[in-house]
Amino acid sequence: MAVSGAKSVYFSDKVKSEAELFEDIIIESISIYGQNIYYIPRTIVDRDWVLNEDKESKFEQALELPMYIENVEGFGGEGDLFQKFGLEIRDEITFISAKRTWNRYVGEQVDLIRPNEGDLIYIPLGNSLFEISHVEHQEPFFQLSNLPVYKLQCRLFEYSGEDIDTGIGAVDQFESISTYKYILEIATSGFTIGQTISQTLDDGVIISAEILSFVDGIDTKMYIGDIETSDSQYHEFRISPNQNSDAIVGEYPTSIMSVSGLDAFANDPYAKNTEIQTEANDIIDWSESNPFGE
Repeated sequence: MAVSGAKSVYFSDKVKSEAELFEDIIIESISIYGQNIYYIPRTIVDRDWVLNEDKESKFEQALELPMYIENVEGFGGEGDLFQKFGLEIRDEITFISAKRTWNRYVGEQVDLIRPNEGDLIYIPLGNSLFEISHVEHQEPFFQLSNLPVYKLQCRLFEYSGEDIDTGIGAVDQFESISTYKYILEIATSGFTIGQTISQTLDDGVIISAEILSFVDGIDTKMYIGDIETSDSQYHEFRISPNQNSDAIVGEYPTSIMSVSGLDAFANDPYAKNTEIQTEANDIIDWSESNPFGE
């Protein structure tokens, strides 16, 4: 004869008031022992449906909320690795966020169901930007028949051409310091950071770039990001002799006074980017189309 193993009907672990109290304690604990961070949702601009990868992404919002840092003794991961190509930092960190808090400050603001892999988290205390690699939503595991928190496993963010315009200067600077950039010195002022400037060349090709920041705060001398071209070939901004020839267009046309190259490691005395680029320009004519390409 089979013996019933059912739980007693006189006890229940699904008391709503106890589950809500448990969640309230977690929220209060995070507000006491946690850190204010910025959650930065990713917007995919161009998805590769074959490999299911994001070919181009942008980050336009930074939403502040409290999270608890689970790593109490320092960053996890493989740490700092010294390789033949230089230093590689593979820090990892785990954040814990109450679901109710995340839904209030993030989910309801940007219409997200849960935190997504690929979104970013900025820690003001350490001035660090991390990318979410995995979202664990089943810890602690149904103690009171509920799942009150998200556990976000993150790794240090590696910039790869994403557009970061959140309006938070400390966050947006990661695009400026990570992007290969040029310096443009122009004749007149009036341009703004984040604006896209463009130039139409003699053969009708349009090239454009985003203004990342100004050099020494001077708005007639600017850092610009990666140059995009209408024919997908490599071109550089050209010096204009007057306002009507190859004008740089932003808020209004203006001519270029001078153009000079600058790599992303200009302040690194050990970097050889400029020397390598100079030598390469003497070997290969980069203005010509690739005869083996499209």
